[in-house]
Amino acid sequence: HFSGSINQDLTKYFVDSIKTQKTDQVVIGKTAIEWLNSINYSATYKKIIFKKGYPESQELDVLARIVKDYSQIIVYYPKMRTVMLQIPTSKDITQTAYLTDMKVSVEDAKKLFIFEPEFSKILDYFESQVTNLLLQQAFLEGELSRTAARLVSMDESQRNADRVIKQNASILDHKKKSAANGRLLETYASIILTRKAQEDAYDYK
Repeated sequence: HFSGSINQDLTKYFVDSIKTQKTDQVVIGKTAIEWLNSINYSATYKKIIFKKGYPESQELDVLARIVKDYSQIIVYYPKMRTVMLQIPTSKDITQTAYLTDMKVSVEDAKKLFIFEPEFSKILDYFESQVTNLLLQQAFLEGELSRTAARLVSMDESQRNADRVIKQNASILDHKKKSAANGRLLETYASIILTRKAQEDAYDYK
């Protein structure tokens, strides 16, 4: 909640991107779930809330096991371009997508290495590890982006606070001067009244 609009922007980006896709959805974090509830989001999705903002290793392992068997895994998270600019982004972290990018097929990968006891078991193990690491990378980038957003928000709040303090200091100074002028007028009026009373008393005599 202290990261400005970055979480809301990310959730909106997710909702807009997922509209035309028929896919299982996993939403992580209280802020995103609260925002989806506020807009009456009708799609079915699995809710995951970590103990802290960043997942512990066991929580990350559970998440990796949930998504590892999907043919495609798209992760939505905030990415930091600069300290002042964080943008919602999405990334396909499916292992086959990375093999395609490297122009190496699963069959070619089998020829490059000798696996024991079985290639399928070794592949399953490494798929889990890679999925875990790619998810962790997304969380780390998201946390970096939110930290930058919080710093910008804190800096803006500090500037606003300084402006308010300056305004209040000016108002306070004006009030002090008004009070001093009021006391001065009262003193002057008292002197005049005293003199007038003395003059009236003299005339009476």
